[in-house]
Amino acid sequence: MASSMYHLPWIIDNNVAITLPSCMYRMTPIIAGLPDINCDQKDAGKLSASTDTAASDLAQLERRQDTILARLAALKGQVETARQQLGASSSVAATMATPPSQLPALSGDVVVVASPSRPPHSLLLLRRLVPALSLTSHVHSTAPPVADALGRLFRWRGADGGPHLRLIWKQVSGEPQLLVSADQPCPLVGEDQLCRFLARSLLPGHYEAGGEARAARVDQLLEEGGQLLHGAGKQRQAALRSLDAVLARQPYLLGSELTLVDAAVWSALRAAALQSPPSVTAWGARLAVAAGLGVDTGAARVSVALPSEPRADARPAAQRAPAATAPAAPSAAPPPPPAGGHMNQPQLLAFLERLGIATETISHPAVFTVEAMMPHLARVKGAVTKNLFLRDKKKQLYLLSARHDVEFRLTDLARRVPGAKEFRFGDEEVMLALLGVRQGCVTALALANDGGKAVRFLVDSKLMDGTFDKLWFHPLSNEATTGLSVGDFKKFLAATEHEPVLVDL
Repeated sequence: MASSMYHLPWIIDNNVAITLPSCMYRMTPIIAGLPDINCDQKDAGKLSASTDTAASDLAQLERRQDTILARLAALKGQVETARQQLGASSSVAATMATPPSQLPALSGDVVVVASPSRPPHSLLLLRRLVPALSLTSHVHSTAPPVADALGRLFRWRGADGGPHLRLIWKQVSGEPQLLVSADQPCPLVGEDQLCRFLARSLLPGHYEAGGEARAARVDQLLEEGGQLLHGAGKQRQAALRSLDAVLARQPYLLGSELTLVDAAVWSALRAAALQSPPSVTAWGARLAVAAGLGVDTGAARVSVALPSEPRADARPAAQRAPAATAPAAPSAAPPPPPAGGHMNQPQLLAFLERLGIATETISHPAVFTVEAMMPHLARVKGAVTKNLFLRDKKKQLYLLSARHDVEFRLTDLARRVPGAKEFRFGDEEVMLALLGVRQGCVTALALANDGGKAVRFLVDSKLMDGTFDKLWFHPLSNEATTGLSVGDFKKFLAATEHEPVLVDL
């Protein structure tokens, strides 16, 4: 066995002096209150002295803390006094009401990277929320071709000196990404993260400034938006039901005003391309219009050629709806809609009066959903209607009137209409051009403005078979509802030359 190991010289000198730090607070250990310590009289005296010293040090620290807190309270009072002298407010409402021109600019080089196949549609609503914001877009060499319409849509100039955001079209998989600075190691992925960052930077009143409850509600809604994109089938349906329940009571997710939460969830809904319940569909249509899009799922608008004469019904006679019967019209032919424009509410009511149609009109605040309208019509007799502007895969346009409480799916409806295929909601701009109404004001009475007969009229068969004595529609405005008898409604359809297609719902 070897008597010794290899011998190596010392790497460091044993005489190195190590200086212990002396910058920490020095306090005597506190060991009072230990009755089982065995010590003599001398040690007990030392223990008592050390305990007294520790208590004195603690009292000194407490006094110092109280002094600091008093100074902070005094500074807070001075800040509040200065705020009041400057006419500013410390309330959340004042924070939310800060005009965009006074918002701080985005710090650093904030860049959004997205694929043309997954556009960040939430940015389009940011333009409406922060008019001072400018957005520039660039195409990376790895990106597929970007359509001109898409490129123009994501490019605008805000106020001089306002916040600036850059969008780079790039071949990336998944959701849009946010880069706050060039040296950021990892991007923030997802429009929920994008909207959180922009809300804190540009719209502080939309997030934490509303309190913990509001911030928690925002996070919950953004989570539901994520479920629409990445959840399983049951999770997606649960998220849609939750959103529909909220939007049945109010026009937007957080109340009566549009926020970036709406933008993020709406963009997720568009990307998921799900069949939505009615309140979610109406909300999505409003946001699409606010963003500069139509209510279709694509970015391009629908182009509709107006026919010069009525479209002939090529269906077999057995499948045609019975012709609308009406009493004899007055001797004088009813005047056509005003040349070069559309009727408004007073002109429509005057038109109906000249047809000999008796009406009853109830005024109420503007409503955007059936749920919001019904409390104002709780005492009316007859059928309150809901009306949808639709188009099919062949770009044929339809207007549907149905009982307000009947439920159906657009896919099932298309199967019940001869010649129709794959219903979807029509473009609001097309509806405005043809019928003279916007979302929220859709009504069968708008057929009076369809002089070109470009719209086929679908009607719930229960509305026409005598089940109800009176039918209620918006008179081209969602601030009123007009009732007329079933016979007078048939007279109106005959005068406007729209043959109803009866649908069993």
